[in-house]
Amino acid sequence: MLCNNTLETSKNLFFKCNYANTIWRQISTMINIPFVDSWQDLLHWMGKRVRRKYLLSILIKLSWNATIYNIWMERNKRVHLQLFRSESTILHEIQFEVRARMLEFARPRCSSLPMAIAIQWGLETVVTN
Repeated sequence: MLCNNTLETSKNLFFKCNYANTIWRQISTMINIPFVDSWQDLLHWMGKRVRRKYLLSILIKLSWNATIYNIWMERNKRVHLQLFRSESTILHEIQFEVRARMLEFARPRCSSLPMAIAIQWGLETVVTN
């Protein structure tokens, strides 16, 4: 498990566990949004602010999906295969997956993604001035 001393609930696994919390905080910083620490807050925030199809909205959705997926996969690898990866390794994996998907959405070049966020994700080549 990700947190050896915590009951494994979705709230603990995805938000309260230090391992997952570190990943969520870093991802929140990288996409310049407030950190939320519960499913309810996440769904509320996403429902109000991520309705458009702008690149930033797509980036946020992809980031959250990749984060959930990678935390769950890390949990499974630890339980079933006894394989352990660091938070930084998971963050690099999330960045790689999101960048690859964003490059699909970002063609042709556009200016709807703030440059500071584009740089965080290695997408500065798709942002025009």
